[in-house]
Amino acid sequence: MGGRWGGHYRNAKRRELNAIFLDTLSQDLARLSTDQEIARLAAAQIGSHLGIDGCQFLEYDAAQYVVSITFAWDTQESNAIVGTYRISDFIPVEVVELLSNGRQFIVSDTLADASTSASAAQFAQLGVAALVSTPYLSDGRWKAALNASCHQPHVWRDDELALLRELTERIWARIERVRAEAALRQNQAQLVAILEQLPVGVGVTNDAGLLLVLNSAMRHYMPERIPARDTQRRHRWQAWAADGTPLDPEQWPAIRSLRGEVVVPGVEFLFTDDDGSEKWLVLTTAPLRDDVGAVVGAIVVVQDIDERKRAAARRLDEEQRLYAQEQRARAQAEETNRLKDEFLATVSHELRTPLTAFLGYAQMLQLRKRDEAYVARTVEKMVRNAQAQAQLIDDLLDVSRVVSGRLRIEPQPIDLSAVVRAALDTILPTIETKTIQLQIDLNPEAAPIIGDANRLQQVVWNLLSNAAKFTPTDGTIYVQLTAEAGHARLTVRDTGQGIAADFLPFVFEQFRQGDSTSQRTHGGLGLGLAIVRHLVELHGGSVAATSDGPGQGATFTVRLPLAPQTNATSLHAASTALHECPPELSGLRVLLVDDELDILELMHRCAQAVVAHCCACVRARARRSMLCRAGSPMCSSPTLRCRARTATGLFAMCVNWRLSARVATAAALTAYVRVEDRLRVLSAGFQLYIPKPVEPAELRNVVARLAGDARPALGRARTIPYLRSSTCQARVDACNGTICVGLAARPNTAARSSRALAVAVKRSQPPSGTLARPTASPAASRS
Repeated sequence: MGGRWGGHYRNAKRRELNAIFLDTLSQDLARLSTDQEIARLAAAQIGSHLGIDGCQFLEYDAAQYVVSITFAWDTQESNAIVGTYRISDFIPVEVVELLSNGRQFIVSDTLADASTSASAAQFAQLGVAALVSTPYLSDGRWKAALNASCHQPHVWRDDELALLRELTERIWARIERVRAEAALRQNQAQLVAILEQLPVGVGVTNDAGLLLVLNSAMRHYMPERIPARDTQRRHRWQAWAADGTPLDPEQWPAIRSLRGEVVVPGVEFLFTDDDGSEKWLVLTTAPLRDDVGAVVGAIVVVQDIDERKRAAARRLDEEQRLYAQEQRARAQAEETNRLKDEFLATVSHELRTPLTAFLGYAQMLQLRKRDEAYVARTVEKMVRNAQAQAQLIDDLLDVSRVVSGRLRIEPQPIDLSAVVRAALDTILPTIETKTIQLQIDLNPEAAPIIGDANRLQQVVWNLLSNAAKFTPTDGTIYVQLTAEAGHARLTVRDTGQGIAADFLPFVFEQFRQGDSTSQRTHGGLGLGLAIVRHLVELHGGSVAATSDGPGQGATFTVRLPLAPQTNATSLHAASTALHECPPELSGLRVLLVDDELDILELMHRCAQAVVAHCCACVRARARRSMLCRAGSPMCSSPTLRCRARTATGLFAMCVNWRLSARVATAAALTAYVRVEDRLRVLSAGFQLYIPKPVEPAELRNVVARLAGDARPALGRARTIPYLRSSTCQARVDACNGTICVGLAARPNTAARSSRALAVAVKRSQPPSGTLARPTASPAASRS
């Protein structure tokens, strides 16, 4: 009875000890991370606990029908049996089937056991006399085994066999797990190596949002968790819905993918970096599923789009800037077109007004020819309107020169106060008509400057004319000339209607007027002040306008640099020469040639007043006879032929002056005033170029200058070049020693023939006469 209870007690004690051993071993194995560490620790502890001599870990390869002993422990190290063995060398086929079914192969004595007796010599060589092989099945297949062996025959107890079965399951399960983890770590390392090459941040999370695999780019933005699950870094991420409201973190991409949604192309976030800088990122995510389709995590991709966003913002800004620029250019073009239309309408009005008055007075003059007082008043009004129209045309020509950059000045030492007085003398009748008070203060110390007297007089006249135009009756105009800091300062101030603040910045621009409507009360083209500014700037000066607003008057200030110290006598002489009248031109013979009868008659009368003899010829047109003094020696021999054909903008002057003895000088009067016109006239052989219109006094100056230039030439032969052209040809046969002034201007179309004036002058004393109409020569009739 005592033996039986003793046996039960020993068995219970062994089971208790075995359970403690299993728990201790499992805890020890959990701390290990490689299969070799697990096998080494388990084999040693199993050998010590069971009192056996050897423990081996085997792996079965069914395809090769071999077993590999991956680790072996033995009390005698010389008996290490690690290696690969053919199964048929140790056990028969029926034993393999036994193990494949998950049953233990138990041998108490390898030499006596029938299943191993045939391989007794191989077992003896390995030092195995007793053996228990416990198979490990995975997925229903034999994959490995745990062998326990003794150097001497041994009868295996049931508790030992049960313990070996439990040990086999636990140890090989742990080995498989650490091998899987090692393989996973290796795969992760390879994956991370690949991910590190990507230009974006990539990470793989579990179902709780914890990042399991991520590259360094992703680690910069999400070190451990997705933003929606990272309470410490969530504030760094900002996203907005389509309506501009902040996006709820539960709607962020990674959370949506953990719910099974694919978020492509992604959501844009504004991310705040560690240094406080902000950059734009886009998050793209997709769910990660297991074999049965359950979501076990998410794949998260972060792409830096900051430069793209900023480039897009720059493009948008540039597009908006270009659009605004285009809108401004469009508005400016529309404004320019409006100003052009208003200007053309103003030009038409301003040119028609004096022309209408001129024609009206001319017709009225025809009806009352014998009323001398009426004729005198009418002629005065006609002259005034003609001068107004000429001034408008001069302003238009000056603006054309300004636009083309061909407006030039001829600087010389001048007395600025004399220039101002000359302009005052010109504008005085207008001022007196409106009973405007004129207060003048001219400082002689501000007088000496270097400039073009004519152009500066034009500046002063324009400013005074502008002041007189906008100053009401009984108003006041102040003119002051002072010297300050090396400059002459001319101030023209009036008590007129003033200048509005919104128009003041544009007062010196071309074609701009404070009131350009049809209801305006003042005439003009809006060119005078633009010309003033350009002329003053050509002299190295500046001009400015100020006004306190409508009804407060206006002040114009011109500043011009003073000249170095100059001899006062030379300045006075230059100023006096500006206003000298030309001398009487007695003893000259003058030939005038033009195809416009009215102009020719006017020039003839002007020349007749100061020369001994004058003859005028008009080019034949439609068999008209030439005008000439009957019986005049000047006109008995000369013949003029002019042909005008269509030309395409090319100006050509062809003249053959065939003189029987000696030739003097020639000048041309023309309505074509461009620079190229002047150059072509001079290259054709003329010595002087005079643009139309011309004052009678100026014509007398021209003839006087020609006479002075001709005196040295009267003692020797002189020839003016003969030129040919397909567009125009002129030939003048003049008397011996004649001075010629003339022009055959360029034709534009066959219907629009050019106007020409030619004047020939010779020192002689023939009797004077009047104009007559002789019979045209055959050559003239054919022209």
